[in-house]
Amino acid sequence: MFATRFAAVTAATLLTGAAIAALTVVSPFGQMPDQKVKQHAMVTQSAGQWAGTITIHNPQMPEPIVSDCTEAVHSIGELWTVSDFKSSIMGMNFHGSSTFGYDVEKKKFVGTWVDSMTTQITSMEGVYDEERGGIVLEYTSKDPMTGAEQDARMVIQSDKNSTHSSFYVVNDGEETLTMEIEMTRKKTLEAAAEKAAGKVEDAVEDAIEEVEDAVTGDDSGN
Repeated sequence: MFATRFAAVTAATLLTGAAIAALTVVSPFGQMPDQKVKQHAMVTQSAGQWAGTITIHNPQMPEPIVSDCTEAVHSIGELWTVSDFKSSIMGMNFHGSSTFGYDVEKKKFVGTWVDSMTTQITSMEGVYDEERGGIVLEYTSKDPMTGAEQDARMVIQSDKNSTHSSFYVVNDGEETLTMEIEMTRKKTLEAAAEKAAGKVEDAVEDAIEEVEDAVTGDDSGN
């Protein structure tokens, strides 16, 4: 009798353990899922199709270099985004990709960047800055002339339909602007284009009506 009860308890314990294990979801890398926090909404709001300009500021150049650019941003669940960025800078095709998220353990926004012109991956992290009204990310870049590492900073100011990213080299706390990317969500651009087209169409119709009225008036006078 005791043996039977012991076997039943053991079996029940094993089954309960198996059930708990089955209900416990872990990532392929053995990590427990993190909880979504409010900062993740700031991350995933950028999902969508974007178009705009990239402006490179170089003190050696008489004028900034401005090029068109596009970016497709895809959400990874509710925690991350990954982007596909394309442009043509001074006749050279430029293709880059970023990951962006919020690390609940570090309590910081984190991101990475790779592109078609360099073999290094850039990692960055930072926080939301109330004073600047945007996310400020710190990272290390290389001086294109000397190859020496230098402190750099990216400031992202955005809402649901537009975003402005500024890039700086930082020396002794002083920022020097090196690049800007201004983007507008494509749906917003399409809506604006449709509205403009509608205004043009209305103006053309009004002009036709005026001409027709003028012709009718001349005919009546004759």
